Amino acid sequence: MMRDETSLEAVSRIIDSGLPLTSVEFCMDSDLPSDPVAFRFSFEDESFCVSANGHDDTIIVSRDMPNEYASYPSRAFLMLSPPWNGALGAKLIWVWTLENQRGYFDGIQLQFEHLDSPPPFSIQMIALASTLRVFHLAKLDFTRMSQLPETS
Repeated sequence: MMRDETSLEAVSRIIDSGLPLTSVEFCMDSDLPSDPVAFRFSFEDESFCVSANGHDDTIIVSRDMPNEYASYPSRAFLMLSPPWNGALGAKLIWVWTLENQRGYFDGIQLQFEHLDSPPPFSIQMIALASTLRVFHLAKLDFTRMSQLPETS
């Protein structure tokens, strides 16, 4: 599926507006219970959705939940539990679209930040097997890593 430029423009407006994240909802497919199939990110009066296209395992970014998921039960995250508590009230500051080696738009990365408390909160969603695999990303601290001795 191609990127919906109108929806990505809407995400850009959310970034430009600096609205804080107020809630995250997700949908599960009862036939695929291990991972979500769609998310809705809400920012006061704006929102956008990220979902998996089950036909080709690509990502769909849209303003509204796709019709195929409209009948699925929606669940609100417990935004007080880690790692999601790091995003509540934060502003979306960056969005990256990810393309695999075969040219499919199958991932998206979102970075949130509180203006008064770094570090940023980053998640990555990859479409795989008709679901979204969600990863919490963290910066590596190279000052704490073991190093091999220098060679001459």
